[in-house]
Order: sequence, then structure tokens, then C-alpha cells
Amino acid sequence: MARSESVRLLDVRRWPPPRAYPELLDLLQERDIRATFFVVGRQVERHPEIVRRIASAGHAVGNHTFSHSEPGTLSARELIREVRRTDDLLTPILGGAPRLFRPLTAS
Repeated sequence: MARSESVRLLDVRRWPPPRAYPELLDLLQERDIRATFFVVGRQVERHPEIVRRIASAGHAVGNHTFSHSEPGTLSARELIREVRRTDDLLTPILGGAPRLFRPLTAS
């Protein structure tokens, strides 16, 4: 990275309302900013068009489980099932399996 470049991180802890995405993605495009979006499978299932637009704009998309349940409430088997379910939703949208995963953290 050149010295004149900078890196910024925007960490959104909740899925914004679907109506917020066009404006957010337009703003990122206007400023030539690439972002990484960790998405919850339940929202991918409800709004695949948002994930398509995120990916087509050149942003990275990662898996953040299916239901975003509290970590202590899922067994290891259930957590693996959630990750796979979300991967299955993302793979056709992204044209391949997501390469990024963000684990849940306890509140």
C-alpha cells in the first residue's frame, strides 16, 4: 500500500433496512471505496438482490452465519450447519463459495 493511501473500516453491527443499501452503495461508488460486507444468511434469503448489487459493485462478501444466534445457544454441529446454509445461499450469487467468514461473538 502506498503511503498516500488510507484504510478505513466501517463496522455495521445490524443489517440496515433494505432501503438504505442503494444510497450506501452509491456513496461508496462515488468515493471509489471498496468494502467488505459480512452478511447473515437469513437476510441473504430475503434480499438476494442486495447481495448481488454489493458483489457486482466489487465489494467483498463474507459469511456471518444464517441466523446470527447467540454463540452459546448453538452446538458446534448447528453452527457448522448455519455456515454451510449461508455458503449455499451465497455461492450462486457470488459465482463461487465465499472466502471470508466472520464468527459470532458473545454480547
